[in-house]
Amino acid sequence: MIKKGDEILVDITELNSEGKGVSKPDNGFVVFSTGTLPGDKALIKITKRKSNYAEAKLVELISKSPYRVEPVCDYFGICGGCKIQNLEYDSQILFKTNVVRNAFERIGGFNNLIIPDAIKSEEIFYYRNKMEFSFSDDEWFEIPVIKTLPEKDYVAPENVSSSEENEQVLQRFALGLHVPKFHSKIVTIKKCFLESELSNKILNFTREFFKNKNVSVYSTRTQSGFLRFLIIRQSTNTNDLMVNLITHDFNETLIKEYSFKISPQSFFQTNTRQAEKLFSTLVEFAAFGKDDNVLDLYCGAGSISIFISDLVNKVLGVE
Repeated sequence: MIKKGDEILVDITELNSEGKGVSKPDNGFVVFSTGTLPGDKALIKITKRKSNYAEAKLVELISKSPYRVEPVCDYFGICGGCKIQNLEYDSQILFKTNVVRNAFERIGGFNNLIIPDAIKSEEIFYYRNKMEFSFSDDEWFEIPVIKTLPEKDYVAPENVSSSEENEQVLQRFALGLHVPKFHSKIVTIKKCFLESELSNKILNFTREFFKNKNVSVYSTRTQSGFLRFLIIRQSTNTNDLMVNLITHDFNETLIKEYSFKISPQSFFQTNTRQAEKLFSTLVEFAAFGKDDNVLDLYCGAGSISIFISDLVNKVLGVE
């Protein structure tokens, strides 16, 4: 009888709807294992045992499925974006068709249905018109390593120990995709094969722009920090593009309104609302620091000097 902690040798026959390998090693008892594909012979370890099925993780590939391919993405098996990129595309179509068939036959109870094959996409990569990325101060960077034959195949994060020695956080600024089952941990993504090349450029520009300016990112531990999500939408038909930056709270240095006493002959911006935008743009480009001493030449009423006064060490206004 199979029990939790057992290591068993299995032949993977199919995938379930979650992309886990299916095997029946003990009189038809079903085991779902992460990191395995149809055609694999694998050594797996039971992680959970229920009355009618068990869950397992991959320990070692004894022989690889002929349907395995090398994933193109460096982050495959780490982030939650792609599940079966290491499965050849024709087999992916078969997998998707079987998901529909199983929904009707095993769940719905229908028999003798003709289920047509899933329709292939003309584009396997760069096809999504929307991607949502998360900011975090908790970056996951380590690539899981397991024994394989003969090439390296990435496996799902369940195969990585969550102990402290396997979790190393080197930076406090991450922008990318979640690690499955770790809500706060974010894999910094430099190139995602789901979104367009332009969207990848926007992703990387956004990360470097805010990182260089030391803008805070949201922390699930403290529930504080400014940046939370970056959403990119791009239309393939019209080439329209939308970039949506979602923040946790207001950045007070950009929205704080000051009161100015203006003498009859003093100059002040005639459009007050645009003046706020002008000054905010100035703050953004100047990237002031608390140790900076600023010389405001021809300062007039001193509106800019006052606006940036809380951001720097000292401002000297000169008429």
